[in-house]
Amino acid sequence: MEVTPKTLKTIGNRLRKIRVEKRLSQTEVAQAMKMLPTQYNKIENGNVSPGLETLAKISEALDVSIDVIVFGHSKHKAKPEDASLSAKVERIEKLPPEEKFIANEILNLLFARDILKNIVGDFGTAPADVLKKFK
Repeated sequence: MEVTPKTLKTIGNRLRKIRVEKRLSQTEVAQAMKMLPTQYNKIENGNVSPGLETLAKISEALDVSIDVIVFGHSKHKAKPEDASLSAKVERIEKLPPEEKFIANEILNLLFARDILKNIVGDFGTAPADVLKKFK
């Protein structure tokens, strides 16, 4: 892929769109990358070509894959049976921080229940049988 001024503008526009969708400021992204906000601004405006290391930092700061930044989509396609779950995750990512926190806690409780069930077994197990599993 040739890095032309048009390509830099396209990547910058993608970065801006992702950042705005995630309700982040340029300063917040720059701080997460340990970069000056003016440097990040130049990348987002398409005035500077980011190196691979910088793309990796942006990817981490925005929690998005590099292929989405560079190509506008991910090469990793969800399995058809996971499409519904992927759509729900995308909706959760767009929630305000408080609601995202609640959704995360609900999922944590669900996973904790499954972990406990694996340790203890069926919830109908008698307490004496449960204690034996921890000896």
